[in-house]
Amino acid sequence: MAGYTGIGTITRLVVLALATFRLAKLIQQDGITARFRDALIGRSEFAYELLGCQMCVGVWSAGIVILLRNTFLVDLLAIAGAQVFLYGLCAHIERVRWREDAAEGE
Repeated sequence: MAGYTGIGTITRLVVLALATFRLAKLIQQDGITARFRDALIGRSEFAYELLGCQMCVGVWSAGIVILLRNTFLVDLLAIAGAQVFLYGLCAHIERVRWREDAAEGE
């Protein structure tokens, strides 16, 4: 990855993994792509099966990220992927704390 000079292989893989995570979530789950997703799903059983499979969408997303790996878009997706991951982690921690507080109050 020529655009990532001075950083290690592990860091590059993390960037690509986060970008892939975000792109897959964008394609499969986000509301902003629902119209596109619904149009594809309505046209073919293959598209329905492909978009309904998280692993399948992840593989195709990884391919796209690899093709675009030295671009601003991958950096943007990686940062957004980290944000989504951290948001989910914080939400999980809050749920655990809420359950612990509720259990103590009983």
